[in-house]
Amino acid sequence: MGGDKAPQVPVAGALDAAREGIGILLIGDEAAIGRALGQHDDVPPNVEVIHAADRILGTDDAVKAVRTKPEASMVVACRQVHEGRAGAVISAGHTGGMLAASTLILRRLPGVIRPGLAVPMPSIAGPIVMIDGGANAECKPEYMAQFAVMGRVLGRDILGIDEPTVGLLTIGEEAGKGTDLVLETYELLEGTPGFIGNIEGRDIPMGKARIIITDGFTGNVALKLYEGTATMIFHEIRRGFTSSMRGKMAGALGMPVFKDLRRHIDPEEYGSAYLLGVRGISMIGHGNTGTRGMANGIRRAGHQGGRHRPHPGRHRHQRLIRAPRRGPGRPDALLRSASFTDQSHALKEQWWIERRPSPSFSQSSSSNLVSTAPRWLRRLPSNRTSTRTPLTWSR
Repeated sequence: MGGDKAPQVPVAGALDAAREGIGILLIGDEAAIGRALGQHDDVPPNVEVIHAADRILGTDDAVKAVRTKPEASMVVACRQVHEGRAGAVISAGHTGGMLAASTLILRRLPGVIRPGLAVPMPSIAGPIVMIDGGANAECKPEYMAQFAVMGRVLGRDILGIDEPTVGLLTIGEEAGKGTDLVLETYELLEGTPGFIGNIEGRDIPMGKARIIITDGFTGNVALKLYEGTATMIFHEIRRGFTSSMRGKMAGALGMPVFKDLRRHIDPEEYGSAYLLGVRGISMIGHGNTGTRGMANGIRRAGHQGGRHRPHPGRHRHQRLIRAPRRGPGRPDALLRSASFTDQSHALKEQWWIERRPSPSFSQSSSSNLVSTAPRWLRRLPSNRTSTRTPLTWSR
């Protein structure tokens, strides 16, 4: 029951989706939800209210709040999915709180370093996905390489994009353009399925790449600019159609066309963003999401939750990750392994074997050898055996 217009807008959107047969659990303050439901005459029988005595505020530290507020609505909602009483969770409340609750309660998929926020957006070529949309303001190349793999699975299996192309957002199309983060990410993505290289901001609405990879800070700025531009365009069209009699006549004739245009580029058509890399379907909406956006987000979440299938990215995120070409110990080969973590361990092991000290080496020489490992190799995750149980789905 989060968001700038809660609980009225979330309740109204939930009721719209419930009338199409989707089972709804409304989680939050029971009295406030009851008052919002009282404003509607036809409440479907498949709507249930679960009381949550607390909530996560915008001023709270997200991780601390999730751990210290077990009765917060986001925490209770994520528990419903984790315990199998719901197939998906969606919230337009505190983004950091929802991210923390999903990560700590639903847990990450095996091998995933950081979950990423995948935001569906319109383009000339059709729906596109920007990842990360704000979950990770500071990223590492390894995070973004995994975003590309999970984003392709989402685009292909959920959004219906045939063979999604992947582009790395930066300031120029040339391979050498961008920050150190972009350059190192390019090396990790080079040669992977669907990767077409760098793209610029102007390529986003053209749909040059259907999966756009960037860090959370840049992605969130680009997303808000995208939404603001759409709002400005509609404002100018409306002003032109109402400023004169000629404009009103043109508006009356072209209204069907412009309604279709609005449906195509309106951010609320896509509802909410997907949090990829956790053991369940978790969707996060904007705080200012309207009734239509909330209903569309619930429809998408309900559609996926009803499939009784793992979240996009499970197993298929365990793909081929190309090792960077240049530099000592960087094999020009594709590594096949169970997960990205295992691939990281394989890279470390290969680097060590190639430089294994002879018996005459002293302990200090061996330590110095380890410390001279390439920076990109030292920061890769260590090989740890996952003890997490497989995800099962039930109604």
